[in-house]
Order: sequence, then structure tokens, then C-alpha cells
Amino acid sequence: MEKIIFECETITPMFLAGADGVTPELRAPSIKGALRFWWRAMNGHLKLDNLRNQESEIFGGTNPARRSAVSIKVKSHDRIEPFRLPRQDRNPGLAYLWYSNYLNNREGFHVRNFRIEFQSNNLNLLLQATDAFWLLQTFGAIGTRSRRCAGNFTVNSVSKTITDEIIFDPRTNDNMSYEQFLNDRLSSLSSRYKIEKSVTTTNFPVLASSMQYIVNTEFSDPLKAVEYIGSEFQQFRSRYQPDYSTVKQYIQNGDINSPVEKAAFGLPLSYRYRSLEGKGAQINTGDKDQNRSASSLILKIGYYHNHYYPIITNFNSDLFFSDDSIEISSREQKNVNISKPNSQIKNAFINQLSNVIELS
Repeated sequence: MEKIIFECETITPMFLAGADGVTPELRAPSIKGALRFWWRAMNGHLKLDNLRNQESEIFGGTNPARRSAVSIKVKSHDRIEPFRLPRQDRNPGLAYLWYSNYLNNREGFHVRNFRIEFQSNNLNLLLQATDAFWLLQTFGAIGTRSRRCAGNFTVNSVSKTITDEIIFDPRTNDNMSYEQFLNDRLSSLSSRYKIEKSVTTTNFPVLASSMQYIVNTEFSDPLKAVEYIGSEFQQFRSRYQPDYSTVKQYIQNGDINSPVEKAAFGLPLSYRYRSLEGKGAQINTGDKDQNRSASSLILKIGYYHNHYYPIITNFNSDLFFSDDSIEISSREQKNVNISKPNSQIKNAFINQLSNVIELS
């Protein structure tokens, strides 16, 4: 039996609950769900049937029924520390990114030190899960608002080195910049999984058609890094034209002839206008059973040499499958199907950031 143990700590608060849906708790199913996402992204170039079979072999599946070949255990060394959301007026950027938590008055938590243990009889499958875990801790997160800088964590140490290509503890690389470190690890990963860069738009997030960026500005406090990137995101989206006028015109007279570009950041999307006495509109996927579409732009906070940096992953993936539509609705007008936006607005946001570096 092969085993690998990761000693971790939170960077930004996690918004997670246990089986009762209320009690704050970091659980193995949350880790496994996030690992599936990054494993699929890492192997998105595979044919769909092959992708599904390999994923179910590693993480378990229902069709056919199959147990996970890699077991995951989570243990907290420290007691959970509650995190109360800071005042919105003093942290507008953070509040913008975590708006749903403010809306629901949801308390997060920190676990300063926790352990994640992978175990398997199959070394190859264990290595694949480990590589997906590197992507998760480097570019992803866990829990609610995980695509908006919540639930970030870092790996401080590993029980043993089972692969030389992926090194989890960046503090051993004192001569490397963060950019060099990330480029080096991404290059190793691409070589091992035969990932070739592509500009093709995919139906789900795929590493091959994504780009990663680092805002090369050091922060001594992770929440200050969240506030920075959140403020930049809020200012960019505020009254973005032509969206602001396009939706306003629809509410006023029912006419809408252009896509709403901000929908590329994820759905649902709401608008409300003080100038129209609080009237508003909402944009959904048009599918009554699935009216949400997760953002293909992931914002997170990375940790390197005792400093924190905003990191961005931009997946060139569709909002949802191509035969679905976007629907705009309001109390004043009939529901209308509108065109899908392209991804240029995401690139525009990234390009206007100061000191942003594109990873290779």
C-alpha cells in the first residue's frame, strides 16, 4: 500500500459545512470533488469515454459502480477557528467577491494546520491524484466562492517524495521567482500528461486551452491580496459598457439586440438600476433545471516565500453546452433568449491589471 501525507494550512477562510449542512467542517468528499475537477482539466484532451473510465477508476463511479482506487482522509491538527466577515464598507473588494456569503451572513473558518492523506495500492493512480492535488492547491480552492479567492490553502510539507517533477513546498526553491517556479512545474506536468496548448473552445474546463497569470505584487496579508483583486474586478465590471445600457434598454422597452458580455464571467447575473426606481433584470442559462453556470475565470491567492499573490486561471470553455441558450428576464418585459457572449471580456479584465504576468 502506497501512502502520501500532505501537511497543509488555510490561506483564506473556507466556507464549508459537514453532513448536516450547517456545522463548519473540512471533509474528504469536498477534497475529492475538487480533485475530480482538476483531474478532468488535466486530462481534458482525452476522448470522453476514456476520460470517464479513468476518472471513475481513480475516484470511484456509479456507471459502472466502482470504488475509488485512491482513498482520501482529512485530519485537523488545530481546532477550527471561526471567521467573521469583515465590514463591507471597509472591504468592498472582498465583499464583492464573497457577496453570497454576506447575503446569507455565512460564517467561514480557518484550519491553521490540517493533514490530507492519500493511499492506494496502485502507484500510478496515486501519482495522478497527487498531480491533480498540486493543481488544486496552486490554482484552485475548496468550498463556496472557491473561484473567487475563498477556500485557498497551501501545502507546507509532504511525507515523502513520490515524484521529482512536482515539488509541493516552494520554500525549498530559494533561487526561483514565483513565476519561474510555476512555469517549471506546469512544464513538467504538460510533458508528463502530453498536454499541448490549444485555442479551441471546450465544453468544460480543460488545462490545454487555459491560461494562467500571476499578479506580481507582493502582499503580506492574504486578505489584502483578496481586497486588491476584488476591487479591480468590481471596478472593471461596474457599469461595464455596452452591457449597462443594453440591459437598461431591455427593461425600458423590451428591445435587446446584443449579447450581455459580462455573462462570460458566469451565471446567473443580476442587474438593478437606481435610475429606474430599482427595476432590474436577471440573466440565466435558460434551462429551468440548471440555471447556473460556474465562472470559467478562477481567482485565487497563492503563497510563496512568505508573501501572497493573486493568481488567475482563464479557461477557454463554454458557459454550458452549445445547444443551451441564455435568457434575460424582468418583471417589466417578456423573457427573451439572447446570444452567448464571447470570452474577450475576460481577457480585457486580465490585460488591464497592473504587473500581471502570463505563465507559459
